[in-house]
Amino acid sequence: MGFEFYAHPVCEIHWTPKTQKDDRHMKKMTHKNLSISLRIERLLWLMVYFVFFRFSPNVLFAYRTWLLKLFGAKIARGAHIYPNCLIWIPRNLVMHENSCIGPRSIVYNVSN
Repeated sequence: MGFEFYAHPVCEIHWTPKTQKDDRHMKKMTHKNLSISLRIERLLWLMVYFVFFRFSPNVLFAYRTWLLKLFGAKIARGAHIYPNCLIWIPRNLVMHENSCIGPRSIVYNVSN
């Protein structure tokens, strides 16, 4: 049994045990595995993200919340989302009151 090491840009280094059985049953998340509707949704979100979301001033939390809600996110009042975080699919995002997605966070929310 070997180990596979990977580093997250914000956190510490993690390790996961790796076996041959895992290799056979694991599917890579590539564009070929995604449905057409999900690809279109991701494309639209990334265009909005890079034009309107990413470069908004830090203090415009309500504006970023509004943009995410347009794409189906469920965000409670008082949640703070910083502009330089990356969210995979906004419709799978659920945030409760007084929660925060900090700077340079990566939210990989493929499913609920």
